Amino acid sequence: MGRTLAATLDPIPVTVTITEMNPDCTGKSSYTVPGTPPVKTVERFVTFDEGREFRSVPANIDNGLPGVAWIGEGHRIRKPGDPVQSCGPQTTYGTYVATATNVVNFTGTTGFADTMIMLTKISMTGDFTGTLYEKLGLIPQPIEDPIYGTVTVHPDCSFEETLYIPAISGVVPVRGVFLNEGKEFYAMAVVDPATGSGIMYSIALGKRVGQ
Repeated sequence: MGRTLAATLDPIPVTVTITEMNPDCTGKSSYTVPGTPPVKTVERFVTFDEGREFRSVPANIDNGLPGVAWIGEGHRIRKPGDPVQSCGPQTTYGTYVATATNVVNFTGTTGFADTMIMLTKISMTGDFTGTLYEKLGLIPQPIEDPIYGTVTVHPDCSFEETLYIPAISGVVPVRGVFLNEGKEFYAMAVVDPATGSGIMYSIALGKRVGQ
């Protein structure tokens, strides 16, 4: 199967190989991310809902960052051989609630937690407005700021978003994918460390809650 990693503005295509598949729906997969040196990862996974979803944890990482760990979550968008889905503006139209967790670079060697809920309404043109609710580490008071931006969805249901946060003069490029006919999405902030934004890691999970 194929997977695209998008930690930068330019996605990195990788090929995932299933190396073990057991009758109890557990298994192992491996993939290599090119680089100097390349990073090879082996994951242990469990599938459920007749293969529509899986959860995974890394079993072995060669040449990766020391101490890194994660829980992987996957959803099947289509079966092999099925036509490429025809996503478009109708896919993203509606009101969404998204949650995101981040680790913010504080001094260069330490960081603190940042959690957010974003409520946005996306029009048929891809423009959206909404509100950001946030608890940011060392800041005691809650944060509530207006946000706006644009979303462009592609026929394969991947999308690109530009998120504007006027309160901090922030511009955040986002990449992600819609699934379940637009009812859900996964996304990640794409931040260049050279911008000094401070966000070290950000992943968002969204659900459509209305039109």
